[in-house]
Amino acid sequence: MVHVRCRPEVEGDRALAEAAAARGCAWGGLWADSERATISVTPGPASPGLRAVHFGFDAVIPAEATQEEVFKAGACGLVRDAVAGRSTAVFAYGPSGTGKTFTLLGEVADPRRMGLVPRSIAEVFARLRESGVRAADSLVTLSVLEVYNERLTDLLWEAAPGEGKAASPPPLRIAESASGTAVCLGLTRAELEGPADARQLLVKAARASHRAATALNRDSNRSHRLFFIRVATRRPAGQQAHAQAGGSGRSRPHGRSPSPAPSSPLAPPPRSPAWTAASRMHTPEPADPATSSPPWICSSVSQAGRGGPARDGDWLGAQSVAGRSAAWPSPDTTGPWDSEGSMVLVDLAGSESAGRESGSAGSAQPASHGAASFHGRPSSSGGSISRTPTGRSGSLSRRASPKAAAAASVAAGGAARVGSDTGNINRSLLTLSRVIAALASREGRVPYRDSKLTRLCADALGGRCTTMMIGTLAPSRGMGDDARTALEFLARAREALNLSQTPLEERLARAFLLAREQLADAEAARHRLEAEAVAAAEAAAARLADAERAAEQEAARLQEVWASQLEQEREEAEAALATVKARLEAKAEEALRQGLEAAEQARVDGRRAAEAARCEGEAQVTRARQEGASQLEAARERHAAEPLVLTVQSPEAAAAL
Repeated sequence: MVHVRCRPEVEGDRALAEAAAARGCAWGGLWADSERATISVTPGPASPGLRAVHFGFDAVIPAEATQEEVFKAGACGLVRDAVAGRSTAVFAYGPSGTGKTFTLLGEVADPRRMGLVPRSIAEVFARLRESGVRAADSLVTLSVLEVYNERLTDLLWEAAPGEGKAASPPPLRIAESASGTAVCLGLTRAELEGPADARQLLVKAARASHRAATALNRDSNRSHRLFFIRVATRRPAGQQAHAQAGGSGRSRPHGRSPSPAPSSPLAPPPRSPAWTAASRMHTPEPADPATSSPPWICSSVSQAGRGGPARDGDWLGAQSVAGRSAAWPSPDTTGPWDSEGSMVLVDLAGSESAGRESGSAGSAQPASHGAASFHGRPSSSGGSISRTPTGRSGSLSRRASPKAAAAASVAAGGAARVGSDTGNINRSLLTLSRVIAALASREGRVPYRDSKLTRLCADALGGRCTTMMIGTLAPSRGMGDDARTALEFLARAREALNLSQTPLEERLARAFLLAREQLADAEAARHRLEAEAVAAAEAAAARLADAERAAEQEAARLQEVWASQLEQEREEAEAALATVKARLEAKAEEALRQGLEAAEQARVDGRRAAEAARCEGEAQVTRARQEGASQLEAARERHAAEPLVLTVQSPEAAAAL
């Protein structure tokens, strides 16, 4: 089961996006679809030729989801399995600064922002109360282990009274238990009497973990942390048997001070207590299981101080009580237990490129004592992780980009220690990727023993454990390349977990049943297809005949329509022609009438003009005669005064005179 959680945008995402644009990142934004449980990675501006890549998971948790919703989406069911006596595991994987630690731990002092670890412990006690299990008939313990630079650190260890601050924790070693499971020898196991105990221990573990600032997270954890929760229960009959043997039969409620007990986190709860009124004692490294007589247990405080073994069936260290008053009796934790379950939650280091996380301000240091909340995570994986085409093992190889190498080279002068951290983180995450690839391909050797992280988590990855993986992503475009690499890993992890967590016999039986069902389905589908084909052919023939009849009817109808339209158009044309003819005749008659009128008017005008001309001519003649008469009269008068001698040349002239 693989879930992916996208955190909201935070301050600094824009700067990461600008830096990514300057680097020329191949991949840009993320598109999450919670309903379809898919995430798509789109190419960045520097890679226009790439296409978006789509990934499918069991659930995609939106950014606005609360811590409680994340818990109920998957981890709550794993807690129920652990209380029922089964083994479960939760891994948080993703680039630094995407919320892995916030998802697992959150803010332990805020009930609304608590992560999966404190919620799982609270759910364990709630389930025990609902089941009516008394505190005397149950045992809940917590161990916190840090894997830093391939070194194991007990984050719940504290010096024994009188040893002072100079005391150092005993070295931890990984060994194989009688059942073949990897166990961490000497790891503190703190007994919990309520969720409040767990919150105090988680704050202490956070203070003891290694943290440093990186380019992606100012408060980055530089290690992998494993939280082991053990739940053991028994029937009340065990309590009664112990009371008959002389033990204290008094029950105690859940919810008192923590009772840490050094022990292996993967071994069953202790069966021979060594209670003391002192705070917590320190357990030296036990004897080598190869040379001693396993299994062994420290059955007394003095024997625990010497580290000597005693046969009792488990790989265990000593037990002690932290701050228990003498008035409160020691609970009965002797066996046998009827149900023993476990849950491990793993906060992995960041999976981004080493070249981008090397911008640390200094070496990793234990966290300050004021750290009571958890947010970011460190980085790792120097380059992207991809499947290699060679060999049958399906292993993964690391490709370190030139830009990442150049950035790492530039930052090496001021961050040499962080570079060493990153190399070891990369090694463990690379081994984890190889383990996932080998489980997914089911070919070749699974390299559990190549790193301490995978060796401790072997049962959670490929054993009988029910495992859930939560991938965390950031919406910043500056982390597109890291998101693509993380999504590829989570997709392979989903395939590997689906294959590895089912027994071979069950897988074969399921495959046989599935094949038989598929064969029956195929036969039924063949018969159904044949019947459907015959029915489809008959229906097609009927539809063809209907279509032919419909076509004939449509052709006849169209012919009638066309004939009617032609007749109508002819009539309309004849009417239009008659109209035009009438209009032309009317225009001709009008023109003729106007011409006659114009001719008559011209005749009248001519007559008037001729009459006027005649009158004018007569007037002119009259005036000429009058003028001639006047001139003649004047001439007569002039000649009358003078003698006139006329020579008449002709009778006409004489007549004129």
